[in-house]
Amino acid sequence: MNIQIENGIDRNTCQQLRESLEDLLKPIIDSGLDFKIGNIKYDNVTMNVKIEFYIKEGKEDKDKDMANQWLEIKGANFRVGDVFIAKNEEWIVSGFNPKAKKYPVTITRKLNGDTYKNSVEGINAYFAIQENS
Repeated sequence: MNIQIENGIDRNTCQQLRESLEDLLKPIIDSGLDFKIGNIKYDNVTMNVKIEFYIKEGKEDKDKDMANQWLEIKGANFRVGDVFIAKNEEWIVSGFNPKAKKYPVTITRKLNGDTYKNSVEGINAYFAIQENS
């Protein structure tokens, strides 16, 4: 880990630190844990780094449960993981972003894995059409 600091801490220093941390922490992934390096806040003399460690399987389940709770609050007639047909293609409801006001639902095209955003109302309509068919 050879980080160059010439005129104090700057953006390049933070990028070097992030890369070094990722290389240093990669062996952890094999143990069933994973990590996420968050934002690095800095000024000329200090850096603050947020590193989140989590169990791979547990985080996915927690994220899915949280998304389903939000979907229920927003009046969705579907859950993460549900499949629907639109434009003669199969789609999977793959996530929910509560911070996105207009298009909080993430859907994934089963054919090639492309992801798109949509509204709860839009996806409810697709499920209603599918039920009536």
